[in-house]
Amino acid sequence: MKETANKLKSLTAFDISGDYIIAQFEKLASDDEGTAIEAYSNITSYLLTNDKTLADYLRELLTYADSKLIESYIKKEDQAKLYAIEYDVSVIKELAKMSAHKLKDYLFQKFNDNFIFSLPEYVTGGFDCNADYFIRHISENGSGIYAKYKAFVYEKGELQPIEKPDAIRLSDLKKYEAQRKQIVDNTRAFIAGHPADNALLYGDRGTGKSSTVKALLNEYSCLRIVQVDKKDVACLPELYKTLSENPLKFIIFIDDLS
Repeated sequence: MKETANKLKSLTAFDISGDYIIAQFEKLASDDEGTAIEAYSNITSYLLTNDKTLADYLRELLTYADSKLIESYIKKEDQAKLYAIEYDVSVIKELAKMSAHKLKDYLFQKFNDNFIFSLPEYVTGGFDCNADYFIRHISENGSGIYAKYKAFVYEKGELQPIEKPDAIRLSDLKKYEAQRKQIVDNTRAFIAGHPADNALLYGDRGTGKSSTVKALLNEYSCLRIVQVDKKDVACLPELYKTLSENPLKFIIFIDDLS
């Protein structure tokens, strides 16, 4: 387990430092029996409570991990960067095969305590993703919070994710097809990298201005929306700098300018 713990500390492509389950696997290498057994029990308890296999958990962990290295690789492919990505995935794939039975056998060999074999077990599952999968996923969905969330609020210089954005779709909005088409066409041009304009939506309250913008988010997977309060407009250059290195497309949404 010390070798596994060292490998987990050697990852360079995915930032999973501070992750709860990874920390427990590192603690399994402890020479203190109580610490090691507690770490095993924490892993089992978390996975069983959340109905996850170990492989599912680790796949999700990499899917939503920050990866500046992969974002850099997407912009400019490089063999050294690709090797780093493949190395990280191979380490996690090896960890994903670590069955509860194997861990208990390891703990017994180390501490010679028959009680260990009575401990509950988690389900291992199957990890079938390679480096190409994560490169493709990040190129389409970004990494870190940008992969996990689609809508954000910019407050006090920080992006705060919105857990459950409005699920409204463009097909739900009726009776203003011509105006809606202008916004949709402009957004499609923006996503495709063609010239696109900033847009000012105006009209009476309840006519669908905000709903139109929010509905765009649910139509295009590569699109993200950041809502900025009108009092924070002066912070836009700072926000642009934060988003400039990201491969995704962002709509900066300033509601109610009146």
